[in-house]
Amino acid sequence: MAGLGYKAFTAGAVLTAAQVQGYLQDQAVMTFASSAARSAAITAPSQGMTTYLTDSNTYWQYFDAYNSSTNPGGAASAGWYPLSGSVAFHGVRDNTSLSIANATFTNITFNTFSNMGMTLDSTTTPGAITVPTAGFYRVTAYADRVGWSSTAGTYRYVYATKNGTTTTQGILSNSSTIELAKFSGVVKLAASDVIRMYLQQDSGGAATNNRTGFSVEFVRPASV
Repeated sequence: MAGLGYKAFTAGAVLTAAQVQGYLQDQAVMTFASSAARSAAITAPSQGMTTYLTDSNTYWQYFDAYNSSTNPGGAASAGWYPLSGSVAFHGVRDNTSLSIANATFTNITFNTFSNMGMTLDSTTTPGAITVPTAGFYRVTAYADRVGWSSTAGTYRYVYATKNGTTTTQGILSNSSTIELAKFSGVVKLAASDVIRMYLQQDSGGAATNNRTGFSVEFVRPASV
């Protein structure tokens, strides 16, 4: 059942089973070993329930299906979603040189990363990232100027792609006053969508990069 909200109990009042369930149990942050253990225990979840999974150290909230009249705060598909602001993936490539050919999109892989239910293309050098559940995600990427080999008079670009199509980009010139190429944007992703980060440069020859970062942060479930 749905949580009953707030109740100020008075001394000597009878605490019924329904009150324990509605005011306490259904409104607590419940802890489970995994999503499977949660599904086995909570067979009829309701909107607003919050749980913690110990296998991924993550918090999840349940959303009923969207309805413009009765439940505008719902989701396109009812289910458990990460809490807003959860960093679903964060990867860094640092002190590991990667050669970027001239005028060529180069997919970035990461030597240090953490993930929350993300599907990665490799357990050691993730590059392609598939989100675990549909929703809106904030995608952020950067390429540090000092992480590039010196190639005067060129531009360096950082891109994110969704299923192979560019979603947004940042441009970094070779000026000593510009330290970072970075972009951050919110995109709607389906559970099967694949996100990748790419670098490009136009020096006329190969250039080396060894410092980039990429993160995918859950914002909220998609309602339609």
